Amino acid sequence: MRTGLFVPPLITDGVACTVCGSTQTTVISSKRAKQKYLRCLSCSHGYLVFSQMEVEQLGSIYHEGYHGFRVDGAFATFSTRFVQTQLTKVAPPPAKLLDFGCGNGQFLRTATSAGYLAVGVDISDAAVTHCRALGLEAHLITEFDPARHRETFDVVTLWDVLEHLPKPAEVLKSVATVLRRGGYLVAKSPGIGALSVKISAMIPSLAGAVVSAPGHNQFFTSRSLTRLLELHGFRHLTWLPPTPIRDVAKGGSLAKQTARRITRIIHAVSGDRSLIVMAQKE
Repeated sequence: MRTGLFVPPLITDGVACTVCGSTQTTVISSKRAKQKYLRCLSCSHGYLVFSQMEVEQLGSIYHEGYHGFRVDGAFATFSTRFVQTQLTKVAPPPAKLLDFGCGNGQFLRTATSAGYLAVGVDISDAAVTHCRALGLEAHLITEFDPARHRETFDVVTLWDVLEHLPKPAEVLKSVATVLRRGGYLVAKSPGIGALSVKISAMIPSLAGAVVSAPGHNQFFTSRSLTRLLELHGFRHLTWLPPTPIRDVAKGGSLAKQTARRITRIIHAVSGDRSLIVMAQKE
């Protein structure tokens, strides 16, 4: 995994909260868990602790076959509706937009078609190559210097990005740098309740299905996401309805269908839901 201003050395000391920096944390994982699960007693945030080697290995999952790069009809529909009904009201085109973690370029295409001056950045060579092949402007994160783009963009979007970052606070700091004063940040992340994190921490074999660990290593609540944004100068938070914006897996073997039903029950009891927020830079 490359490092740079947008991708700092992603090492946590296993104590300080990755959102608010509080040392009032508690370990909730069993001894069988490969990674240590912690929960912050100050802001309610849950997160995993990684070694440097494990962080570098995380970057290897974002290749051509990464499931997040697949065509997603639900996200395409959501993107169009969001731009038309929400984004154009606060930042009409031709505003400058940065899609952080642009993936397969779906939102970039939607924003560009709507008249936005849209640029994408991603940690994945495969994602950037794919976006450029579609005629979109995209850059590797290591090629994109926030200092050179200070207060350049009117909008920054992070669609299902924050939950992948072992140091989300460091990335939010850099994102705030490139956003102009009064500009808007749009972020979407899974909202993971205490029960889902606890089950994943105690039964490691369920972690992938329940919280998508270790690819997802930050488990936000609305409280901890609010804290993260406010600590980095974002105000006037507007929460969009927690509508699913991704295609849902269907079919498969009876075992897979049963596992999905059990996972849905856990999510429902835990109160898990999508967190979609718009916030304005102070």
